[in-house]
Amino acid sequence: MSNQIAQWLVNAKVSPPKQLVHVCRRVALLEQVNRSEHPVVWIEAASGFGKTLFLSQWRTELLQRHQYVGWVSVDTLDDPDILLPYMAYSLHCAGLDMQSTGLLSSSYHDSDLTYSLGRLLHRIEANGKPVALMLDDCENASAAVVSQVFEPLLRMQSDNLRIAFACRRNPGLSLSNLVVQGRLLTLGATQLSFNTEEITEFFAGLLERNRLRSVRELTGGWPVALQLMRSFGADISALNPSQLFHNKAVTDYFREQLMNKLPGDERAFLLAVSILDTVSADCADYVRDATDSKDMLQKLNYLGGILGPLEDSDESWRIHPLVREFFLHELQTGHRDTFLSLSEKYAAWLARAGRSIDAVRVALMAQKVELAVGIFIESGGLQLFLREGMQRLRKMVDLFDGLELHQYPRIQLARSLIFTKNGQIRKANEAFSFALEHSPPMDELRDKTAFLIDRFIVEICLIEYGCTPAANALSKSSLQYIMENTRHDPAIYGCIGSMQCLLYLQSAAFARCFGAGLEAITTLTNCGQLFGLTHIHFHLGMAELAMNRVNAAKSRYAEAQQILHEHFPDDKDLLFVNNVVRGELFWELGDVNQAKKHMKHVVSHPKNIEAWFDIHMAVYQVGAQFILAESGLDAALRFLDQEEEKSDSEGLMRLSRYLRGVRFLILYEAGEAALARSRYPSADANDEALGRNTTWRETETLTLAQIRSARLREDWQTARALIDNLLDSAAATGNVRTSLYGMTQKVILARLTGNVDTALSMLIETLTNVGQSHYLRPFLQEQAQLDELLQQLAARETGAIDAEVVKLAGSLLAQFTGGAVGTTDRRDFSGREREVLTELAKGQPDKLISRTLGISVHGVRYHLKNIYLKLGADNRLQAVSAAQKLGVLEGTSKN
Repeated sequence: MSNQIAQWLVNAKVSPPKQLVHVCRRVALLEQVNRSEHPVVWIEAASGFGKTLFLSQWRTELLQRHQYVGWVSVDTLDDPDILLPYMAYSLHCAGLDMQSTGLLSSSYHDSDLTYSLGRLLHRIEANGKPVALMLDDCENASAAVVSQVFEPLLRMQSDNLRIAFACRRNPGLSLSNLVVQGRLLTLGATQLSFNTEEITEFFAGLLERNRLRSVRELTGGWPVALQLMRSFGADISALNPSQLFHNKAVTDYFREQLMNKLPGDERAFLLAVSILDTVSADCADYVRDATDSKDMLQKLNYLGGILGPLEDSDESWRIHPLVREFFLHELQTGHRDTFLSLSEKYAAWLARAGRSIDAVRVALMAQKVELAVGIFIESGGLQLFLREGMQRLRKMVDLFDGLELHQYPRIQLARSLIFTKNGQIRKANEAFSFALEHSPPMDELRDKTAFLIDRFIVEICLIEYGCTPAANALSKSSLQYIMENTRHDPAIYGCIGSMQCLLYLQSAAFARCFGAGLEAITTLTNCGQLFGLTHIHFHLGMAELAMNRVNAAKSRYAEAQQILHEHFPDDKDLLFVNNVVRGELFWELGDVNQAKKHMKHVVSHPKNIEAWFDIHMAVYQVGAQFILAESGLDAALRFLDQEEEKSDSEGLMRLSRYLRGVRFLILYEAGEAALARSRYPSADANDEALGRNTTWRETETLTLAQIRSARLREDWQTARALIDNLLDSAAATGNVRTSLYGMTQKVILARLTGNVDTALSMLIETLTNVGQSHYLRPFLQEQAQLDELLQQLAARETGAIDAEVVKLAGSLLAQFTGGAVGTTDRRDFSGREREVLTELAKGQPDKLISRTLGISVHGVRYHLKNIYLKLGADNRLQAVSAAQKLGVLEGTSKN
């Protein structure tokens, strides 16, 4: 993990404003919070009540006690994975080394927030010393920040951590539980208002006693009003304090008592810089077309709490938020043209400073849509996600919502990519079509290369994520043009190579898959783009597994997992994909225990994970089989029904067809032949799913469903033709996995048509092809059809046939019975199977067992079939007797 601190972390955000004028030390409040043992301090009041001032004073006291104190000012544009690094950075700046958390790294993005927050809190707790975290301006927090940062932060708060929130209004954080638990100290406007003693100190004894009382009554102790009085000597005796924030009196007060009292140059300066989030001399000079901003800032030192430098910085200043809002309102309403001109310049300055999100926001505020689009394009546009993930891209594109952008197709392409990543495939296709429809001819494009790259990325993502055929794929000449013009940019060139690798994988063009993948690995490694490497290793691992190179597949997955754990340990999407591919590998090898370690996370994971078509297909097929084995037929069918409903809603017809094929196979494996036939009545009905754009996984799964459907109808001719087509396709691409499935079906067909010797000979050949890989899933799915043939092989002397074949036959028979032959014990039975056995021992019929356990009759029968196989029983009495002897039933023991 890199020790370099991300350059986008700025000190201004983790520093309170300096107080350069005399301020009252809030003695009573400081004593209250220091006496209190409440771990959470909640400070809520309207603007100007001195929340920041008080927090800053408390921070100073805690620093003097040698405590670690972090400070973060929350902004409206902060999302969870921006705020968390700043929380870590604030503590790091306070002296608590936070680099080991990984939150300060420039590569940190799109992380799992629970893990990130856990690492932050673990570092605080492990330090052992008192730590305080002060969060200012919390009213700016989004709903995501509240739910994903603030709430879990409070739930997991360590004993040595104290947290202070300051806000104008509660952003939506529930406090009732903290109150009930006695963990919350609340400070509101009443507590924050200056009392008589504090006002006396604030005015340094300059007010007469009767005047002091009047000021207290008229201002309500509002600190900003007191500051204004002291700065300008204004008489506010006629002001009704209750109207400060809610009516025209507020505007009149600031206009009459602040703005109109300023000299013309100072007034013009504050009006101009009110558009700036944070005031710096160089930025102010740029937007004002001036060179005197530094002098003006020094001249305005007397304004104190209205305008002052940020603590630990002589370069950045901040206007008091309420005052800034007033001047900005004046600028927008009274000087509209000036406002638009200044905003346009500020947007350009922000873009030059690399703050592209803010730049786009300000440009749109200035009604300069073309400028905003230009800033978006110059910052990288859609291609931002190749280097940084989706976070900044989403934020920037969201700013364009509600605008007519017919003449800007690259914005629509970016929208399409975001919709695709969100799983909103209908909207993604609409945005993609809109972009193509409104794009000018290629020879008229000013940025032809960038547009073609954007289009290629979006189209490939629609194919990979949206399960749609490449009907609109770029022409060969266009693709060649892209490749020739992106060699100078390794990140883009490597990404395109990765996408080609996946496309070749899906079409079973394995040689091309490895060619594109290995070249992309070299490119991305040389430019340090580790994120893309994980995807390529996953793609190549899947290709290795399809070619029956199991050890090579394991090595590829290990490479991906190492990169994942070292550099992206909190990326939930990559963790999900890692569990899928490793779960599938062990499942296909028949290693159920290893597969379970991964698949239990897959089937319980939220389904809004970002993943491509191959991963979804692996999830649905292996996941359904896993659920069938663990929880029964009803649970497996519910899983598939939910996924098909979701795919139908997004118009993913190919995925829906695939799911129907998987459902048939699950019913078949559960022994529900009649129900399977009704769900999948004929092979011909699904021929359209096996066109030229079909991936090898679709072809394999849907053809196997068709073969079994034909077998159940005893349509041997159709079954034979389908098997031959599957084997021809597998042979043409070198897909050994598909070939093993096809050969297994050929063995079964020979047996069912009375050619037992031929079936036995074919089985020996098929097991020989399995070799050392132990690729057993094709056989495990056909226990009933293969059991007798395998018994014959296992009984043969090893001299007659290859010893490895005999060994494989024995391994399969052992798995058919739940373990090594003759060694079945209670660990081989699932919890549901033991429940069924218990009811069986009571003499209960299937329907009553179904009602008692809350599962279908079909589910009961499925579990009974597995129980009979594991116990070597032919009926209920034999099963109960065998279970009692083995000690499987509660209250019994082995003889």
